[in-house]
Amino acid sequence: MPSREAELIRRTRHDGPAYRQDNIAVWAIIRHVAHGGPVWAWVSNFGRHSSGRAAYLTLRTHYFGDSYTTRAVTKADATIESLHWDGRAKNYPLEKFFEQLNKAYTDLDENGEPVTKAKKV
Repeated sequence: MPSREAELIRRTRHDGPAYRQDNIAVWAIIRHVAHGGPVWAWVSNFGRHSSGRAAYLTLRTHYFGDSYTTRAVTKADATIESLHWDGRAKNYPLEKFFEQLNKAYTDLDENGEPVTKAKKV
């Protein structure tokens, strides 16, 4: 069974005037958000044709592709390795320690990295 998103994409027309109008609207949104920032380098060349779909797919690949996954997993592993709580620091309560630890575990889980019991210890 395809996901709901995949099914909607499959059923939607990717040609014609309605598609072109939506594509231009998506480009306008991306341009407004990205212009002048670090993201602009990735999407600026799509402005010539106002290709919002191509800009969106490029951003999605860049920020949620393999390199993003690798960075997220590496950062989570480093967090788990470096976290230490001994109760002496006033500005580092136990809640903050658990918050950082749970975020690292969630990041690993979201990116398909198994969190073994040995890693949790």
